[in-house]
Amino acid sequence: MKMQFIILSLLLVMILGGCSTAKVKNVWKETEYKEKTTSILVVGVAIRKGRRQIFEATLAKKLEAHRVRAIPSYTAFSKEEMKEQNVADFVKEKNIDSVIVVKVLNSKAIKQRVAYTTAYTTGPDPFYRGFNGWHTEYRYWETQIGTYDTNYVVSNLEANLYQRGNKKMVWSALVEIDGFDDEKSGVQDLANSLVKQMLKDGLI
Repeated sequence: MKMQFIILSLLLVMILGGCSTAKVKNVWKETEYKEKTTSILVVGVAIRKGRRQIFEATLAKKLEAHRVRAIPSYTAFSKEEMKEQNVADFVKEKNIDSVIVVKVLNSKAIKQRVAYTTAYTTGPDPFYRGFNGWHTEYRYWETQIGTYDTNYVVSNLEANLYQRGNKKMVWSALVEIDGFDDEKSGVQDLANSLVKQMLKDGLI
C-alpha cells in the first residue's frame, strides 16, 4: 500500500511537471496591413533538423484548419537549399502570398528541485474501521516528504510574417516556451500560440 501511494504520487508530479507552456511576450503588426493570409510557406530557422520537420508540419496543419493553404518548407528545401532566390522562385511558382519565419533566438537549461508529499496507510483501511475518534484518524495515516531534481529548457523564439511581393515584414511575435527543445508537446504549444495570436491580429 505504501509503495503504491508513493509511485502514484511521483507519476502525478512527473505528468503535471512535464506540461509545456508557450507565452506570447510581445507582438508587433504593421498598422496599414489589413489583408488576411490565404497561403503561406512555413519556415523554421535554427531548429534541429528533426524538430524543424515536426514544427513546420504541426504549424502548417493548424493553419490549414483555418482554411489557410500552408506548405512546410522542408518538403521543398533542405537546409542547404534555403537560399533567398530559391524561396522567392518557389513562392511565386506556387502562388503563395506570405512567408512565416520562426527562429530560435536563445535557449537555456534550468535545473529545479521539486518537493513532494505522499500519504499512505500504516494499519487497516481507515474508511472501514468504524468511528474511533480523531486520534485514530491521525494514527492510521502517515506522510513522507521528499525531493527530486528536474531539468527543462526555456527557449525564446521569434515569428516574422512577410509579404511575397515586396518581401516586407508585416507582423512579428516573440514567444517564450518551456520544454520546446525536449518535448513534442512544446511544438504543439508553440504552434497553438502562434495561430491563436494570428487569429487575434486578423492575419488569418
